[in-house]
Amino acid sequence: MLRPHLVLLTLGITLALSGCSFGPPLAGLAGDQIPLPESISLPDGLAKEDMVHIGDKDYYSVYAGINDDGRSCATAVTAPSTDDSPGWFSATTCVSADEFAVGGVELRLDDSAGYYIIKVLPNDFKGLLGDDFERVNDNLAVHYER
Repeated sequence: MLRPHLVLLTLGITLALSGCSFGPPLAGLAGDQIPLPESISLPDGLAKEDMVHIGDKDYYSVYAGINDDGRSCATAVTAPSTDDSPGWFSATTCVSADEFAVGGVELRLDDSAGYYIIKVLPNDFKGLLGDDFERVNDNLAVHYER
């Protein structure tokens, strides 16, 4: 008869050697707990307190989190550009955990002169981004097109 601790030890070694993990793909992303602005609203199932600040590029701040359905989400936020602007602007998109693990989460944001493509990337991302993307940090890449 196998002893329970031997079975657990064997199972633990097997999982470790197979590279399995139980955490969500966004777990451990380099980020700070910088809160989102109070006036920003997120889609249902995505809580502000669960969002992690990934980085900044130009006038965008980028956050990431996991929604109630287990989808990986990215939100880009920009402050009002003038005193008479209508307020903060944000855009959010979500992908499945599998999609995030392969290619991250991508947002496209238009401005008056062109558009930004913002990608939140998983840790140790080895995929191709293209030469036109600037790596802001390990988990954030941005492309601007005029």
